[in-house]
Amino acid sequence: NKSQTTLGLLWYPSEDSFAFAIHPRTITQYTKRRVLAETARLFDPLEWLAPVIIRAKILIQSAWLQQLDWDTPLPSADAHRWELLFKELPLLEGLRVNRWLGTGTENQHLELHGFADASKRGYAAVVYLRVASDNFQAVHILVAKSKVAPVKQVTLARLELCAAASLSNLAKHYRNTLSLSTAPVFLWSDSKTTLQWIRGHSSRWKTFVANRVAHIQTQIPDAQWRHVPGRDNPADCASRGIAPSELLHHPLWWTGPAWLQEDPSHWPNEDSELLADQMPEQRVVVQAATEKIEVEPDMLLRFSFLHRLLRVTAWCSRWRHSVARTTLTLQPDEIDEALFLWLRVVQGLHYAAEVTAVSLNRTVPLRSSLVHLNPFLDDHGVLRARGRLKHALLPHDEKHPMIVPPSSWLTRLLIDSCHRRTLHGGVQLTLGLLRLRFWIPRGRTVVKQMLHRCVTCTRWRAATPQPPMGNLPRERVTPSRPFFRTGLDYAGPILIRTSRGRGHKAHKAFIAVFVCLSSKA
Repeated sequence: NKSQTTLGLLWYPSEDSFAFAIHPRTITQYTKRRVLAETARLFDPLEWLAPVIIRAKILIQSAWLQQLDWDTPLPSADAHRWELLFKELPLLEGLRVNRWLGTGTENQHLELHGFADASKRGYAAVVYLRVASDNFQAVHILVAKSKVAPVKQVTLARLELCAAASLSNLAKHYRNTLSLSTAPVFLWSDSKTTLQWIRGHSSRWKTFVANRVAHIQTQIPDAQWRHVPGRDNPADCASRGIAPSELLHHPLWWTGPAWLQEDPSHWPNEDSELLADQMPEQRVVVQAATEKIEVEPDMLLRFSFLHRLLRVTAWCSRWRHSVARTTLTLQPDEIDEALFLWLRVVQGLHYAAEVTAVSLNRTVPLRSSLVHLNPFLDDHGVLRARGRLKHALLPHDEKHPMIVPPSSWLTRLLIDSCHRRTLHGGVQLTLGLLRLRFWIPRGRTVVKQMLHRCVTCTRWRAATPQPPMGNLPRERVTPSRPFFRTGLDYAGPILIRTSRGRGHKAHKAFIAVFVCLSSKA
């Protein structure tokens, strides 16, 4: 009957069972430091004592929430709970857990069964090995895992899901450790909401639920999730906690529910689904009307200045057409042709319906923003505003300005060019120069937005900070009779003469000004 120390536990070779060495120390004053040290002495790598240890974890969290110092005595109610817990801990020395799981014989059927549960104070998971043969069925506890609920308030349904995620991690790890890759896995939960979440696709739920559901489904894809009544869930012991005296003889914890040792036909089968409107954490599906955004050519978006864009385009156009030019500089007509080219491109992207209608001699659609401009195509294929100035003695561009889309990058380059030509003029000056050749729908708004982003103008618009004035001295703000308190201002010397003309000597003079601080006289 002598025991040997094995992996931190006591092993009795004659019984082939494990036991725990509990040596509690006498505690005269219960403080956070002392109870945490005593709890850490309970070495339980597989957490077979999870129903007892979860009680200690919950009490430690309670002391932490009270923001007590490490050596401050705990309140009397908490100290009494710790005293009852430590008083019953020596009873756990009589606990025996068989090492052999009953495996190794022929014609055996092995199954992994896991249970998950949560309460407001914690959540837990426990895994069992079910060994079935022709003669008997046996269930042995393998491992458990318990955690306290987070300090931040979390719904009970989410805690149940966290317990299910912890259970999937345990089941996968010990399935690989025990080489049970072909053994069926049954995972049980008493939360129908959690089961519905796991059986649905992760995209149906909100982020918190979706992440954990995707993790659970990935861990053991072939696991069978089933519903277990709350009274038959052994994980309930580790999520709420029980006393050490109860844990010694607690068949639900050590061997699982009684029906697990019977034929699968006797297992519970209550998998009623919840209605769709009763399922929490559903991702809201919103139908939104989207607008197609035309993407402008990458070459246009690469330029920040209009003159560079037009010059590069003109040189490319000259090379493309292989025109033999005697001059090595660009001509004004080439620059204009480059501008017409980009105007045709952006108008074709932003005003495709209007260009098509005008080219077929049809009316512009009524929903178009250009319907009141009565647009037409000129000889260069550029869309222009017709207006009422046909017979005015004005340039052609001013009578029929070229239409430019307000959201185009070319529009930004045009506004920037006019703004620089006016030496960073204001909205009215920039818009006036721009309208000599172009017409921008909602032009004033677009120009104002562009000028608001001008760095140079922003620097010049910056207001000079004025330092705060200091407080007046007490003599200035206290009522008194005239010249009771006087201020003196002194200047000099200055040279003065008594009369005009030559030969008169200049005399030094000084100026003294006496001011009444009360009446300013």
